[in-house]
Amino acid sequence: MKKRNKHIGSSLEDFLKEEGVLEEIRAVVLKETLAWQVQQAMEKDKISKVEMARRMNTSRAGAIGGSVAACKIR
Repeated sequence: MKKRNKHIGSSLEDFLKEEGVLEEIRAVVLKETLAWQVQQAMEKDKISKVEMARRMNTSRAGAIGGSVAACKIR
């Protein structure tokens, strides 16, 4: 007798939950989405990382680019 795949008919969310990675995946997707939105806003307004850092009230322009790059790496 063939063994049925227990994931047939289940949702991706159910599968990720069973694998114990749902929350990790959600966090990665959130970071990637945020990084993409920041990058799109920077391109739309034609602003640099330094200007974005100023607008975000931080002195670390490198943190802006680093955060966007770090989110894309994962």
